[in-house]
Amino acid sequence: MLARSFYLDPSLDFFYSTFLTVVAILSVPVVVVLFTVILTQTPKYMRPLRLYLLNISFWHFLDSFVVAIVWRPVNLYPLPCMGFNGALRFLGVYFARFLFHVRSVAITNVYVAIIACFIYRWAQLRGKTNFLMVRCKRSAKRRSELPRNVTLIAPGTVIRLLFQLLSSRRGFAIVLGVHLVFVLYQSLLMVTFYVDNSRTLNPLPKSPSLLALVAEEEGLMCYSMQNIFSPIFIYAGIAVAIAFTVSVCVLIVLIQLPFWGDLRSKVAVKTLEMHRTLTLSLVLFAVIHILFKAIPVIVGVYLSLGSDFYANLVGLLCIAAEAVEPLLSGLATLILIVPYRRALRNLFSYIVGLYKKNILYLGWTQKSSSAVRRIHSIT
Repeated sequence: MLARSFYLDPSLDFFYSTFLTVVAILSVPVVVVLFTVILTQTPKYMRPLRLYLLNISFWHFLDSFVVAIVWRPVNLYPLPCMGFNGALRFLGVYFARFLFHVRSVAITNVYVAIIACFIYRWAQLRGKTNFLMVRCKRSAKRRSELPRNVTLIAPGTVIRLLFQLLSSRRGFAIVLGVHLVFVLYQSLLMVTFYVDNSRTLNPLPKSPSLLALVAEEEGLMCYSMQNIFSPIFIYAGIAVAIAFTVSVCVLIVLIQLPFWGDLRSKVAVKTLEMHRTLTLSLVLFAVIHILFKAIPVIVGVYLSLGSDFYANLVGLLCIAAEAVEPLLSGLATLILIVPYRRALRNLFSYIVGLYKKNILYLGWTQKSSSAVRRIHSIT
C-alpha cells in the first residue's frame, strides 16, 4: 500500500528532469542581473548592506540551483505517504533544520549590523567627539560630504570591523565550509537510514526508471522516519516557526529605529528606503518559502491518500513549487531591492544601448546617428 501510493508515473521522468533543468537555467540570468543591480546601485557607504544582499542571494541561489540540478527534490514525496501526523512531524524537523540553514547565517548578519548600529549610535550621541568617524573624515574629500547623522554603514566604522569576519573572503570560506559539512552530514544520515532499513525491510520492487529508483530509497526512509519521530519535533517546529516570524517583525522595527530622528536628511531618507526594501525582501523570502513548500505539502496530504492520480498530481505540485521558488524569489527580490524600479530601468537601457552599439551601430553612419540624437533631444 505504501509503495502504491508513493510511486510516481515513470512517464513523468522526462518532464521532471526537463522542467527542473529549464527553470534552474532561467534562474541564472535573474541572479546575474540581481547581483549587478546590487553592486552598481547600492551606495558606497552601504557596503555591508551590499555584502549582506550578495550573501543571502548567493546562498539562496546556490542552494536552490544545486537542489534543482543535482539533488532533485524527491525528498518532498514521502510526506503524502506519511499521513497528516507524519507530515506535521516532518515539517517540524524541516523548520528545526531551518535554524542551521545558510539563511540563518544571513539573518545573523543583519542582527550583527543592528547591534553594531545601536552601539555606534550610542557612542555617537553620548560621546563628546565622534571618535568612530575619524577614518571617515580622513577619507572624505570635503567635510560637508560626510553624512552627519546617518552613520549606520559608513566605511571605516565599528560596523566594518564587525563585518570583517562575515564579509571577508576568509569568513566567506568559513561559511562555505560549515555549509558543506552540514550537507555532508545530512547525506551520510540519509545513506545510513537506507543501509539500515535495507537490511531489515524487504526492498521495494526495482524499476528501470531513475526517478522510481530514487523513490524506492526515499520510500524506505519514509518508513523509517515514521518510527524515529517523537512529539518533541512537532513542538520544536512550531516554536521555530513562531520564533522566525517574531524575529522578522522585530527586525522591521529595529532596522528603522535608528533613522526616525534623521528623516530631514536626504541621505537618511534614502538609507531608510533601502532598509525598508531589505526588510520586505526578508519577509518575501519567508512567505515564498512557506507558501511554495509547506502549504502544498499539507494540502497534498489530503489529496494523495489512496489515489495514484492525486499522488502524481501532488508530486508535480511539489516539483513545480521547488523549481519555481528560486526563480520567483529572485525576481521579487530584484524588484524590491531597486527603489522605485528606476535602477532596473537604467540597467535595461544600458543593456539595450550595448546591444545597439555592438550590433546595430555597424549599419549606422555618423550622420544618421547624430540625426537620431537631435530627434531624441527635440522629443
